[in-house]
Amino acid sequence: MQPPPDNPESHRKPVARAILPSNGGHASLRIDFVERGLPKESPDRMTDLEIVVPNWDSGYPPQRCQIKIRGLRLRTEQLRAMLHALDTWLNLPIDQVFHNKFTGAFELGSETRHGRLLLSFGDREGRISGSNPLVSILIQGAMRAECDFVTDQSCMRLFADDLRSAIAATAWRPSPDGCER
Repeated sequence: MQPPPDNPESHRKPVARAILPSNGGHASLRIDFVERGLPKESPDRMTDLEIVVPNWDSGYPPQRCQIKIRGLRLRTEQLRAMLHALDTWLNLPIDQVFHNKFTGAFELGSETRHGRLLLSFGDREGRISGSNPLVSILIQGAMRAECDFVTDQSCMRLFADDLRSAIAATAWRPSPDGCER
């Protein structure tokens, strides 16, 4: 039996990556930015997502449950709005960060029926996160998935730094000769 033909799309390397890990290290959201030099008028960034959450029913260490979404367009302005909110919270004095959990809901997916990504930060009924932020992730398109995990200030700072770099890395830039790329 012949192996399936090699799909070049399955081997595309990300231009940039933003990772939001859980504070316990068992869960994460990874956003791979897969296009460079998008037109400057482009409102979207093309991404691949991977969400990992633990299946604690499987024992310790927990088995990893993974959700992978390829080719999800995320709105640049919403990414920037989330980044601004993160930066505002992260730049608070440490005692205020401790007493004021990060909250907000960010609809990052492009406004099409093919992809929705909603990141919500804040308390959720039935979940205990202490003084740390809880992130809830909703993916909707051909399927619907919802999960959540607890993160912390240092993880969110790394995520904000990753997002900032990813937005810059995928931005349109004129070439030195004045031609568009």
